[in-house]
Amino acid sequence: MSRSLRILLFGYDRAGVAALAGLRHSGHQVCACFTHATPQAAQEWIPSLSDACKRAGVPTSESALEPSASQPFRDERPDLIVSAGYRRRITLPFLALPRWGAINVHMGPLPRYRGGAPIPWGILNGESSWAVTVHAMTHNYNEGGLLRQQPISLRDTDNAYDLFDRCSTAAAQAVVETVNEIAPGSGDLVAQDLRDVRFYDAAVPFGGRIDWNQPATCLAAFVRALDFGRGEIDGPYHHLTPPAAATLCETEIGIWRARAGGTMSPYPPGTITRTDDEVWVQTGRGHLVLDRICDPQGHDFAAADYFAANGIEPGQSFNPRHAWRAPDSLKLGHAA
Repeated sequence: MSRSLRILLFGYDRAGVAALAGLRHSGHQVCACFTHATPQAAQEWIPSLSDACKRAGVPTSESALEPSASQPFRDERPDLIVSAGYRRRITLPFLALPRWGAINVHMGPLPRYRGGAPIPWGILNGESSWAVTVHAMTHNYNEGGLLRQQPISLRDTDNAYDLFDRCSTAAAQAVVETVNEIAPGSGDLVAQDLRDVRFYDAAVPFGGRIDWNQPATCLAAFVRALDFGRGEIDGPYHHLTPPAAATLCETEIGIWRARAGGTMSPYPPGTITRTDDEVWVQTGRGHLVLDRICDPQGHDFAAADYFAANGIEPGQSFNPRHAWRAPDSLKLGHAA
């Protein structure tokens, strides 16, 4: 590396904390940092970038990005803006501050998975490979030229948290390596071909609700895509966001472990066909086998135990009226 860059960091969660450590270890100066406050309920799972910056002596703000917040950096401008895990829009006048531009690390492969929610959509779409992408930031969301794409393994048993965990580690590594290439004047931009590419916004896919008319294989992937949770060894499972939802007997339950299995039956989709040691639900093609669910109070159960305790028998049905609508192909949004 031929020189140390003065960096304005925007970050959050593990990707942000690891990026801060990696940039400083590489000899760069992180002059300031913008991040988010960690919700109290999530402090056990989300490392605090504010705390990491405080230990490193880096001035930090958790406030919203008001234009006036860019004023302190106008006289002594940063060389580069680096975004790793940051969740707010980064727009002008911030994008006009750095001498060498701004880069962001995206938690999915570009240009195919533009938008704020690539991970659940990648699992739901049955992708067999994945990547994080470092790209130049422009006024349009995920539109800037590509600098680096780092492959990540994607297993057919991964839930959203599993993939996010690996993406966070890879994202920090990729952004630090990219900065180290930019410092001596290297790093080639590759323009994105944005024709016929869908934009996946940050909304939960299909509102988080199961459409029983879909094939069982698709619904099993949907359950994994919405399962952003992790368990402790010999301890409880923590749902960091709500799992896939379905309505049974006017009660909404969460389904967070399920698999495709069983044969077709003559019953309509949503019909429960088995409740002994396993719970089977007829779908548009095949059965979805329910393994683990949670009740409206957030208590977890083996599906068979819950159904037995509540007197739910074969022939009863989940509400089948929720139907998925194909997501719209959205135009480019503004920078983030």
